[in-house]
Amino acid sequence: MTSWPNRGLLALSFWFLVPQLAWSQPTFEIVVMTDEAYPAEMYFNTVGTPYKPVNILSAEGEVLFSEVWGPLEGWDFKVNGNNMLTYHNRGVGTWLVRDSLFNEPSTIAPVGDGFYADYHDIVLSPDSSALLFVYDPVIYAMDTVVTGGDPLCEAKDLVIQKLDPNGNLLFEWRGLDHISPSSMPHADLTLDQLDVFHCNDVAWDTDGNIVMSNRNMSEILKIDAVTGDIIWRWGSLENQFEFVDDYPFTMQHSVQVTGPNRYLIFDNGVFGGEYAGGTTVSRAVEYELDLTTMQAHKVWEYIHPDALLGVAMGNVQRLPNGNTLINWGNITGFNDHGAIVTEVTPEGNVAMEIVWAEDEQLYRFEKNDTFWAGIQEGIVGCMDPEACNYDPLATESPGDDQPELQCTYPTESGYDCDGNCINDTDLDEVCDPFDNCVDVANPDQLDSDGDGIGDACDEPDVSVGELSSPSQVELMRFDLRGVRLAPDACDQPGPLLYFVLFADGRVEKRMCW
Repeated sequence: MTSWPNRGLLALSFWFLVPQLAWSQPTFEIVVMTDEAYPAEMYFNTVGTPYKPVNILSAEGEVLFSEVWGPLEGWDFKVNGNNMLTYHNRGVGTWLVRDSLFNEPSTIAPVGDGFYADYHDIVLSPDSSALLFVYDPVIYAMDTVVTGGDPLCEAKDLVIQKLDPNGNLLFEWRGLDHISPSSMPHADLTLDQLDVFHCNDVAWDTDGNIVMSNRNMSEILKIDAVTGDIIWRWGSLENQFEFVDDYPFTMQHSVQVTGPNRYLIFDNGVFGGEYAGGTTVSRAVEYELDLTTMQAHKVWEYIHPDALLGVAMGNVQRLPNGNTLINWGNITGFNDHGAIVTEVTPEGNVAMEIVWAEDEQLYRFEKNDTFWAGIQEGIVGCMDPEACNYDPLATESPGDDQPELQCTYPTESGYDCDGNCINDTDLDEVCDPFDNCVDVANPDQLDSDGDGIGDACDEPDVSVGELSSPSQVELMRFDLRGVRLAPDACDQPGPLLYFVLFADGRVEKRMCW
């Protein structure tokens, strides 16, 4: 078994909670791995025949988990927005959700008779509400759209749904209510069947509206999440934005929101060569949209040195350290390997690159470092919110052998959690319960005769020279927890409440500053 950095309990969890793992590991080679690579586990499902497994690699590229969960289960295997694993069951058209202990999965299904969730994407929010989509074939009179069109054409309508955590429908959007099949730039519109939409990615924008990648129209749409109105169309025949110093993306995948009006796209580039300056090559490209001038400014781009072309599949991911993870999709033109994944720095330096065997392709590949947060060794500390040393991260109370972690509380009528007096009549910063002269300020708390009354309020019974009495001989000083104090404890900054044990057995409370 490979090691799990900082995840010892998790490693045990795999073996004890999931003893039935069937290791049908993917075949790949790590050709580049540098210190610049973002340190996180990697999640992917290898696709192809025979049936391929879902997989998790360590940050170093070691196989941590690999299993075929079902002959048609595993597509789009990833960690979702609610920190749960999601993947598609293509046999019944539902999404499956697992937690970090790999308990039996829960199911998310679209609302509607005969509706089957499409396998390309699902987005779960932290509250576990879901954004997914289905296809609903309808009869569309294409003779009203194009000469020679079929009046009974079967057109696949796209239906986007938002569901609450209980599966209730909150929002629904139908593509053909807003978009005509005439927007398809490379389709024969006289066919009797039309795949009008090919949605391969949905995302929540920073303003709470929906962004959707429509591959068959080579465009990205922004949809009002309340009214369903189209806010803008970007790309292809109905493009509303001028591409500045760039050519349009084509047959793209994976639109990721990187900021207000900023979008990172995996441009498959299948028809890139049709545009002036365009080339038939895939790329990761990031744009910033100017909604005033209606311009799309290219702000970042990466093209593989081998000019890879992924005609289908593929995705990009902006990582927390600024790196970009690129899965180049179904690569053509090479016969000796399958999928390639590259992680590059903002400057375009290759931080990691992995190459798979010839028969292994990837639809999506992502990194994640939060999924195992629920499986950690317990954090020992005070768990009482009323205590001065409450630790909100603590999951275990300290034992008797950990007094330094025991809960501590404000002293009754004494000091608050910040060391300030709750009651201090003479304003000498010695709290009344511990002040040996409550009415007269005496911050030094001198008590020469040891009678418990400060010199400021009481004449000593004995002279300083008579301190040989057992009642005046200090044996030790200790704090509130009973820990013996060093001789120089009062030289440290801040208030210190302590006790003095005298030779006659008497204990006296004192305060030093």
